[in-house]
Amino acid sequence: MAQPDRPLGCASLLASTTKAMKFLHRHKHAFVLCHGFLCALSFSVSAQARGGPEAFGYAILFFALVNVVFYGVVVLSCISGIIVWRRKRKFAIFLILLALLPFLHYSVEVLRSQFEPDRRRQQLASLMQQRVVSAIPPRSIEMMNWFANKEVEALVAVGVVDEVQSFNRYTNKTLVYKLHEGPECIDFETSGAPQAELRRAVLARHAFQRCVKQTEREGPANAPIQLFAGDYAPSRYTGPACLGGGNNPLELRWSPRLGGALLAFSESTSFIAHAFPPRMPGHHQIWACESLHADSPEYYWQDPFRLVSTALGFKNVDDFPKSSKPEIVPKALQLLTTKLDAQHAHDNILALLGQWPSTPAIDSILTDPRVIKRSAYILRKAAAILSEPSMDERGKRFYPRLSTHKPSLLKICSQRAGQYDTVESCARLSSVAKGTGAHPNR
Repeated sequence: MAQPDRPLGCASLLASTTKAMKFLHRHKHAFVLCHGFLCALSFSVSAQARGGPEAFGYAILFFALVNVVFYGVVVLSCISGIIVWRRKRKFAIFLILLALLPFLHYSVEVLRSQFEPDRRRQQLASLMQQRVVSAIPPRSIEMMNWFANKEVEALVAVGVVDEVQSFNRYTNKTLVYKLHEGPECIDFETSGAPQAELRRAVLARHAFQRCVKQTEREGPANAPIQLFAGDYAPSRYTGPACLGGGNNPLELRWSPRLGGALLAFSESTSFIAHAFPPRMPGHHQIWACESLHADSPEYYWQDPFRLVSTALGFKNVDDFPKSSKPEIVPKALQLLTTKLDAQHAHDNILALLGQWPSTPAIDSILTDPRVIKRSAYILRKAAAILSEPSMDERGKRFYPRLSTHKPSLLKICSQRAGQYDTVESCARLSSVAKGTGAHPNR
């Protein structure tokens, strides 16, 4: 007797579905909402796929439209179910279940994500065991999914590789970034992001006199190693959980002609919650993740410069080459003092002082009235590096020569005559000079 029940159940489901379609047909506004939802979702996906700032704006617009239509359908289904509850009980149950279905799916996804951290850690442990170490580090690298990236180009400027390549399949041409030297390189590093500190320190070893020049050649790239980022990374996480900052993985591999073995991989290790109420972003992960501020500890900042340089044997600042011409340092410092209206000039001056010891030529530039007038940021950060225990590790890594410039920094303090924005910093620098405020390990 169990056999006939199946067709009967199917017939009941078919009847309910037919009633739902008739209901949507009678209530054209509901049909329009459903149709609009599908169209908006399609437009959102296509807009995101096109890329670029304009497409990103369209994606945000359609993302909002998708959610308006989505919740409109949910509310309409729920209200309609309540209205017809007494007259058409089965149909009402169908409508209410239809309204609840997205939230049930959301709950399942949240539950599934609870098991992901351990599973992903096992996957990464297995992946890391596959890494190979290059006996002879390669001298060129190919960027696989962008055509300009200062962080990767900096690998050439500091001597990690000789060239960076980027192939444009639409033009069948390869952009090649090679080393360029000269005073025009002074503005090569202008980023204020935290991960720029390493790049700034190793560029300061060349007194910011090295950058890259762009050339172009026909045909595909031929670099021995390839760098992937984001969705292009073959080993990226594709599970249901949310990774910090949206996760922008980085993956370095030998090129396919050399076997494609893994050299390095990096991704966020922070798992964050799904957004509530549920939102549909319109890409491979149906439900949106919580929005994280860039200052959040869970936010993941990708750093291709550090990943590649470490994989190729440049693990400490002293592993990077340094110029054999200390006379270029005062010239670079003089150029930077003309740009003190820009934040990067202050940071670059600190990086120079951190990598090169004090000389009379450097001291004379630091005590120039133009520098004294606009030195508040330099004094504050120098005082923090030299005196705060929390800055001790950074100081030893990135600013090992900064303490040799204490006399010049104190001269600046004496010329500022106790100005309110540097009173505290100058007091700390004075304590450090007397040996009473410096960190014990410095």
